[in-house]
Formats: sequence, C-alpha cells, structure tokens
Amino acid sequence: MRRTISIAAVLGALALAVTPAFAGRSSSSVTLVPLAGATLSATSSSSAVSFGSQVTFNVSTEATSFPWVEVLCWQGKTLVYAQTQGFFSSFYTAPVYQLGPTAAWSSGAANCTATLFSYENARRHDLASTAFNVG
Repeated sequence: MRRTISIAAVLGALALAVTPAFAGRSSSSVTLVPLAGATLSATSSSSAVSFGSQVTFNVSTEATSFPWVEVLCWQGKTLVYAQTQGFFSSFYTAPVYQLGPTAAWSSGAANCTATLFSYENARRHDLASTAFNVG
C-alpha cells in the first residue's frame, strides 16, 4: 500500500510539473500559395511549383503576433535558396518568395521547406513547417 501511494504521489507531482510547459501552446500551420503566374510542375505532386515561380504562404498561429516564415531550398546537399519574411502588418514588404534564380541556383529542381517561427526572448521557436518541391 505504501509503495502504491508513493508512486501515485510521484506521478501526480510529475504531471503538475509538466503541465505548465504545455500550457498556452496553440496549433499553428503554414501552407504554400502559388501566386498569379506561378505554374504547378507537371512532373510532381500538386505541392510542386516551377522554377522561377513566386509564392507566398497562408499562416495561422495564435502563438505570436509577429510570425516569420523561412524558406530553405536544397539541391542534394547544397543550399541554393534561403529567404525569411515577416507575416505581420508592420513588416516592410509583402511576403513574396521568388523561387530562383539565385547565385547558387540557375536551374533545376530543388526540395524546399517553409518553417513558420517566432522570436521570443531572443530565441527562435519553430511552430510549423511544410515541405514542397520546385521542378
């Protein structure tokens, strides 16, 4: 009986200690939006856009009032594209991503990831991500 009470007490204390770490977390999402003139690649899934297309993202989060989206694109192990835009009204420009060309990416397919994140207390917090292909 004494062992059962001790285990129950430890589990209860652990549950109370862990709960605050998850309190206030909300779901977040980021989805690809090809802009006018962007073409979907015929060689891949519907989440692939053509090289040189412009895209943006639908962003949903309650975790921050100042969400950011970072897009990284790779050809094999080579980073060929990196851009970060703010998705809030005071950001200086519209959040549009031109998917090539860059100095490292003159043509060809790439695998990309868009990561929605926030900065809190000078630390980055990743909230959601989506992968897509450029063909």
